[in-house]
Amino acid sequence: MWRSIIVGLALICLGLLGYYAVAKRAPQISAALENAANNAVAAKVAGVRVEISQRDALLKGTVATVEDRALVEKTVLAVPGIRSVDSKLLALAPRHIEEPKGPDAPPTIEAPARPATLKVTWDGEKIVATGDLPPELSKTVARTFVTMFPNVPIDGQTKSTGGTVSAEVGARFEAAVRALARTTRGTLTMNEGEVELTGQVASTADDEAVKKIVDTDLRELMSTVTITVASPAGEDAGPTEGADVVEDIAVVEEVAVVEEVAPDTTSPADVAIEVSAPSAGPLTAAQCQVALDQAVEGDKRILFAGPTGTLAPEGITKIEELWVILQRCPDAKGQIIGYHDDLGEPDRMKQRTSIRAYSVLKKLIELGMDKARFKSVGYGQRDFKYPNSGATRVLNQRVEFKIEVQ
Repeated sequence: MWRSIIVGLALICLGLLGYYAVAKRAPQISAALENAANNAVAAKVAGVRVEISQRDALLKGTVATVEDRALVEKTVLAVPGIRSVDSKLLALAPRHIEEPKGPDAPPTIEAPARPATLKVTWDGEKIVATGDLPPELSKTVARTFVTMFPNVPIDGQTKSTGGTVSAEVGARFEAAVRALARTTRGTLTMNEGEVELTGQVASTADDEAVKKIVDTDLRELMSTVTITVASPAGEDAGPTEGADVVEDIAVVEEVAVVEEVAPDTTSPADVAIEVSAPSAGPLTAAQCQVALDQAVEGDKRILFAGPTGTLAPEGITKIEELWVILQRCPDAKGQIIGYHDDLGEPDRMKQRTSIRAYSVLKKLIELGMDKARFKSVGYGQRDFKYPNSGATRVLNQRVEFKIEVQ
């Protein structure tokens, strides 16, 4: 009898040990599955984030078409170890249903043709897009949104008009979305013969990029283009001569009122002393900013494995170091910002910096940071800190932190 009791107790102990071992490894298993799922999806479709709880996957983000959504769901479900998939993905372009042909075809009803139209509002955090677009143009526009606004929530769906448009019209719609992507906020309204873009840019470089797109890709439109540009405080916000940009297109320049932030009167020397003094305990916002700046300065920047958003081993180590600093700044919130040097196509480099900044944010969240503390954004080729020549050019490919001062 005692032997049976001892054997029973031993089995209970082994069961408890097994349970605690599995429970302890569960977060590691979930993180590994999440990493594998995100890598598998990123190789096929952009704009998707996979979150894993236990072995269940939750899909978030925006894809271009319902076909892409189905592909993502199938790809994630195929990852070994994932049990189920719950999709919250928004597909911008609806599925085009082919009408039956032959004797089963419905009677032809002549209807007035509807022109392709698109209206987009972009507030710096999310996009609302509506309109009437033929199926192929809808897919083109949707893919441009996903590419140019990575990790940005997109609401609304376009309605299918049926029919087709020329490749030239499709290129103009795509170019207009690219121009909107160079703004920090704005609205875009267009059809096959007219486009109106209003918005605010963050720098004169973005201002020039918008005008270049208008000049190169939209100048043949027999319409009026209205561009409202507001430059940040400290930059030349004066009007630009529209006649030098696009012939036969009226360019209206307005300057929005930008609230100026009172300058920080603390001298750099004081900040350095204040930051280096405490060896433990919480840091102020100013101390946190300086500590983060020093941690990623120059060749101490966060490194990536090639031109993608995949972190190099040294980059992961650096982010772990930054997480130690951020844990001493419990109230610090702000932005994680990606920058690039002057090489490469501007729109693609802006997309690359967005992906890299998001990779840093995602890794910090994996380490335990509240995802509400920071937002990621890519600024592309601007705000260079080092000469774009020789060995210093690559130092402009960097990710930095901007702490909001309460």
